[in-house]
Amino acid sequence: MLNKRGEVIYVGKSRCLKRRVSSYFTRSFDFSPKVKKLIDEIASFTYITTESEAEALILEADLIRKYKPKYNTMLKYGIKYPYLCLTISEKFPRLVVTRVFKENDGNLYFGPYTNVKRMRRLLRFIERFYPLRLCSRLLKRDRPCINYYMGKCKAPCMGWIGEEEYREMVENLSLFLSGKSKTLISELVKKMEALALELRFEEAAKVRDQIKALEKVFRQPRMSLDYPQDYLETTLLKLQELFGLERVPEIIEGIDISNLYGKEAVGVVVCFQGGVPYKKKYRRYKIKTVKGIDDPGMIAEVIRRRYGKHLEEGIPDLILVDGGITQVNSAKKTLDELGLDVPVIGLAKREELVYLPNSSVPVRIPEDSPALHLLQRVRNEAHRFAIRYHRKLREKELFKTVLKDIPGVGEERVKKLLKVFKSVYGIKRASVKEISEVDGIGEKLALTIKSFLDTQLKIYGYGNEEEAYELGDSEISKV
Repeated sequence: MLNKRGEVIYVGKSRCLKRRVSSYFTRSFDFSPKVKKLIDEIASFTYITTESEAEALILEADLIRKYKPKYNTMLKYGIKYPYLCLTISEKFPRLVVTRVFKENDGNLYFGPYTNVKRMRRLLRFIERFYPLRLCSRLLKRDRPCINYYMGKCKAPCMGWIGEEEYREMVENLSLFLSGKSKTLISELVKKMEALALELRFEEAAKVRDQIKALEKVFRQPRMSLDYPQDYLETTLLKLQELFGLERVPEIIEGIDISNLYGKEAVGVVVCFQGGVPYKKKYRRYKIKTVKGIDDPGMIAEVIRRRYGKHLEEGIPDLILVDGGITQVNSAKKTLDELGLDVPVIGLAKREELVYLPNSSVPVRIPEDSPALHLLQRVRNEAHRFAIRYHRKLREKELFKTVLKDIPGVGEERVKKLLKVFKSVYGIKRASVKEISEVDGIGEKLALTIKSFLDTQLKIYGYGNEEEAYELGDSEISKV
């Protein structure tokens, strides 16, 4: 959408542009002040049709980054989503993850990928079927690196794959990342049939498996793009109205504490900008000054460490603590001591009531309110991050105590066991026979190790790895 001066003031997307655009000029909608101001400035608009919804999502991010429209806030905080860069300027191209988009460098860029987990899964799929080189410099070697033996590389450094064959793989990968499924699968079917005619059945079978895997990927449900961008903006305005905030809470930071009977206590701060997580600003702290079970004291320490010395990181528009009135008052008192006028609220679990400083009467927000849902997301993300960090520290304690306490297992044997099984849980999952095959571990000692871990992990609060990763504060307190 453009104003009278021809400046781009808003970029949006939808599967039905007619309905989306006309909705802005329908009086029945109760728009936020920001959207009303946008409507007043619209002089004209233009549109671009794309082949897929994923392409529309990427194009929207690119246009917002290019024009920086004043009514688009979601992608204007310096949040740089990762791209996949196919370095076609090199003789044997690589696929690398980058957050810097360089124009006219001769390479192909795909993205940005707003869901990093999905991007990582995509990379694992690519490694399986498009094993491009992973080394940053192509040097001649006496023998291939470990990536070749793991099936992640075709060893162009050894000359074991020709440039033409490698380029074909790169072109197919480019088609895949561009979403041109029909073209790619058609090419692979031709290749499979040609290999079969040449009686190269093993190679044809590999191509067949690749086709099946690609068809499965391309059959996955497509993302919906009808989640309006101004939905989150309206939600933030609602939070401002609910709590009488001076500013729209564009930046919300959530604080949570995790500990086991006061031991291995940790505190974390998560950050949401424009209603979405901004993990670059996540922080975690080992509690140093507070002993025993004292959540308010621990929250005070986290606030002092986060906001006392690191003001260059910026101050949020709203702080949310996981807890009730006691935690909120502790947070507010500490902020006052630091001379910081930052609104703080608390969201208690189970009742889902919001607590304000020095007020014994909590605020109940309707269960279907988007404002409550956003606060819950911040609270739950802080809880997840705290539990994850706390678990890491507990697992380190397991390494120090459980393994070394096993009769007959010294430091050297611990190293050998971890080298093979990678973690305490890996050892626990292994059979007695598998453990006994480790160098220096016989059947008798393997039985001792297995029995000891089965008992001790339960004492430490872990029945098994999957169960451990589901533990929350309430469950930990019962251990």
